[in-house]
Amino acid sequence: MKVDQKGNYKDDPHHNEDMRQIFKTLQKVSFADNMDGSNITFVSSATADAENIISHPLKRTPTGFIKVNQNKPCSVYKGTTTWTKDKIYLKVNIASAEVTIFLF
Repeated sequence: MKVDQKGNYKDDPHHNEDMRQIFKTLQKVSFADNMDGSNITFVSSATADAENIISHPLKRTPTGFIKVNQNKPCSVYKGTTTWTKDKIYLKVNIASAEVTIFLF
């Protein structure tokens, strides 16, 4: 097969249409739909760097989280208590921040 400068295959006219269809289909895929996780919003303790106990619906021990949003500039990090199948323990470096995480 020969490829021109735009990446089109010259020997197979159907190939370019096939690739367009694949690309169109992949654009409809959402990573959130394909990930085993949950968005959780919580308000941190009134004391900075205190451990926050957060319930979650995963029914398994999570492996990590991604901070998605916050109402104040802050850092969110793992507490010292071991996570369980229904609770996680996070610390926030400022008091009373509203934080949304994606827990996985």
